Amino acid sequence: MKKVQPYLLALMLVGAVSCQKEVDYVDLGNNDPNNPTPGPGNPSNPSNNSIIGTWRFVKLIGVSITDIEMTESGISTRMVSRMLIDSKDESGTLKIDETTMTTDRVKYSASTMLESTMYVAGIPANNFSTPYSFVSPETSGSTKYKKITADSVFVESSFVNLDQGGSPVATIPSGAKISWSKDTMILRMRERQTQTIDDAGTPVRLAVEFDFKAKYVK
Repeated sequence: MKKVQPYLLALMLVGAVSCQKEVDYVDLGNNDPNNPTPGPGNPSNPSNNSIIGTWRFVKLIGVSITDIEMTESGISTRMVSRMLIDSKDESGTLKIDETTMTTDRVKYSASTMLESTMYVAGIPANNFSTPYSFVSPETSGSTKYKKITADSVFVESSFVNLDQGGSPVATIPSGAKISWSKDTMILRMRERQTQTIDDAGTPVRLAVEFDFKAKYVK
């Protein structure tokens, strides 16, 4: 049985790759501590607070789920991995005007565990955990955005670098939900990204789901 090649494992560790063939909206549900049910201390209602201004980046929390699958000689092999992110050493700013979001030297780091399950022919064959630490590259850039509702915006490209592998900021359209906790603005991004990679003649399907909250204060 063919093993997953090292570069595919590297993609799995990235959590959110920057080259997608397809991008879809996805809701990861309310069963994760980083994606809790709305309630006291986790406000999600629309707000009249203005997002215009210069904001200091203070936290990125969330979860990414990576699913790698291939079939060889009629036998399917699949690896599903889950990684929680709780950033530290945050720096940089996000400036928002009426049409544009501009990031300036945004950076963060994290230490986490990658929890993985290997399936062979649909049957769980192995579970393992891998410690993983990274420092995101410092990034600056701007993107156009549109206010959709009182608590949501649509941006033409990502305004936070979610690629823990060190690639440039992903230029993909995405939506963000806006909520508030006292003086903190919270922008929540949820997406599904899929692509198929050729591994020495064997097609490998790679799917990534992520649900992140980026927090900012003035």
